Amino acid sequence: MNLKDQIMFFRLLARRRSSSQSYKSPRQDETTIQPSILSEQLLKNLNDIIYIVQYQKETVMGGRIKFLTKHQIKEITGFSAEDFENDPFLWERIIHPDDIGVVLEHTLEIIANHKAGIRTYRLQHKTTGRWIWIEDKIVPNVNEQGEITAFLGIARDITEQKQKEELYVQIANNISSLTGNDFFKSFVRFFSNHFALYCALLLEFTDYQEKSIRPIAIFWDNQWLSHLDYSLEHSPARLALQSGMVIYTQGIQQFFPKDRFLAGHGIDSFAAITLKDAQHNIIGLLIGMDRKPIKDPAGIEHFLKIFSGRLSAEMIRKRTEEALHGSEKRLRAIFENAQNAILLLNDEGLILDANPAASKLTGHELFELRQQNIQQWVPPPDLRFFKRGWKLFKQNGYAQGSLTLNLKNNEPLVVEYKAIAEIIPGIHLVLVGDVTERNLQEKAILEFTDRERINIGREIHDGLGQYLTGMELLAKALAKKLERKGLMEEQKNATELLALAEKVSHQVSIIASGLPEALIESTDIHQIFSDYSKFIEDTFHVKCDFTCTEPFVIKNTLLITQLFRIAQEAIHNAIKHGQANQISIELKRKNGNYLLEISDDGVGIPSNIEEAMGVGIRSMIYRARTLHGTINFLKNTSGGTLIQCTFPPKILNH
Repeated sequence: MNLKDQIMFFRLLARRRSSSQSYKSPRQDETTIQPSILSEQLLKNLNDIIYIVQYQKETVMGGRIKFLTKHQIKEITGFSAEDFENDPFLWERIIHPDDIGVVLEHTLEIIANHKAGIRTYRLQHKTTGRWIWIEDKIVPNVNEQGEITAFLGIARDITEQKQKEELYVQIANNISSLTGNDFFKSFVRFFSNHFALYCALLLEFTDYQEKSIRPIAIFWDNQWLSHLDYSLEHSPARLALQSGMVIYTQGIQQFFPKDRFLAGHGIDSFAAITLKDAQHNIIGLLIGMDRKPIKDPAGIEHFLKIFSGRLSAEMIRKRTEEALHGSEKRLRAIFENAQNAILLLNDEGLILDANPAASKLTGHELFELRQQNIQQWVPPPDLRFFKRGWKLFKQNGYAQGSLTLNLKNNEPLVVEYKAIAEIIPGIHLVLVGDVTERNLQEKAILEFTDRERINIGREIHDGLGQYLTGMELLAKALAKKLERKGLMEEQKNATELLALAEKVSHQVSIIASGLPEALIESTDIHQIFSDYSKFIEDTFHVKCDFTCTEPFVIKNTLLITQLFRIAQEAIHNAIKHGQANQISIELKRKNGNYLLEISDDGVGIPSNIEEAMGVGIRSMIYRARTLHGTINFLKNTSGGTLIQCTFPPKILNH
């Protein structure tokens, strides 16, 4: 009788006992057995021990026992049924000392819950002294008062199963330290040898949809093969792809007559199981074949079920490792061939690795770079600010901007950088680009733009202004002449024409001065920004305030020009794109530096300023760099835009 039939029999017997509610016994100290409902022939052919034991609160583990199957107890333990029936404590005495506590614990749990349970333990054989593993399933019988009166049990010998499990544990321990191909080959060879199979194959799917496979390990007739022509088209393995596992103990060719591989190699038996990833995608197949019938199909089934998960996990690990190796090769190729310098730094700024572009930029050989700290390149006056920025960078995880570095020949070089913190724990990536050529181009463009502004201003002032002045004089003369002739209506029109000409002339003068060469000829930055604020209010009817917390004496005309241009561009953007109604300009000292702030109440800046950067914003960034400063584009807390340009005091008088 197989395990399923035994369980069904066990349930039938339990239902029979439950229907009577309690055992009817003529004496309180003895349980009456009524096995008449069972077929004697059935009992004789059972391999399991079926028994009823009287429950006694005083002993828990001991009690009178009656066996419904008697010959099995003799075969399994060496003791007769009568030995146990005459000595209620014999069973307890032959339990392995290491198991007695576990059995007692499980028994008490079954008693407390009034539910069936399983106890697994070892009994010592009477004659051989060997330890026999027993799986003991018991069901408590409860009377009308809710009291347990007896236990109905079915026990079986699981020694062989335990030995297999122990063997598998040994196998797992032996291969647990192996990985990759060593693991696969060791496993496949054991599978073939342990079950005396002619061959064992471990196959990996490179494309499951196309059924493309490649062999990982082939152990064939006690030797390794590197290649084997094996097709899934007519193979029994295709059934394993549908059901998960197949085992044909013999006669496999009659079930798959189109499989030429089976016939060509004289294969008679076949077993296979699919290997899956976490998403249940099939990633491989383990196949075993033999020219003779399989002797232990249950053992193979058990083996495949136990180890398929371990095989799948190692195959996934192998794939992941291969993918990482491929990614590493691609990243290394990018790293080596990138045009920008790439530095890998630790938390202290020490250079761990660098690419050839970094060597070219800095003038250091790669081996020299790997022994330096990036702080060595920062000019001493800027080192304190650099250290503060480095700390903020590690906190925020990202930084970008520009700075001046003193490289191999101690020559200053302005570079632009982007830095990403913790690409892996403790390692930071920095991209560095030489912006010298770009700065020269930007400088040339801005200088050309500034010259054109000057020329346009002069042309407006000197050319168009003169024409307008002439129109004013003619209109004034015409108005007087018409007045003398008494043509009052015509004189009124001439007077209006004169007023209009004067207004246009005044507007042209304002525009010419707003270009604003007339303004920045002065070194009084307070006056320059105050006049410009008034110009913005008069021209665009937008409120514009300028505040300065302390007097500034600036001899550097380049600084005045660049600050003015930054403010001019910021205000232009606020009015044209930001639709601002109020603008404020502030110049102040902060944290040892100077700060120019332009804020407005407009619609604000785009979420990604880099994507929105036009020529105007780029020019502002460049102008800030020429001042050895930085510029930030922020959102006001109350809405609108806040632009901050920070520059060091040393630039004031250069």
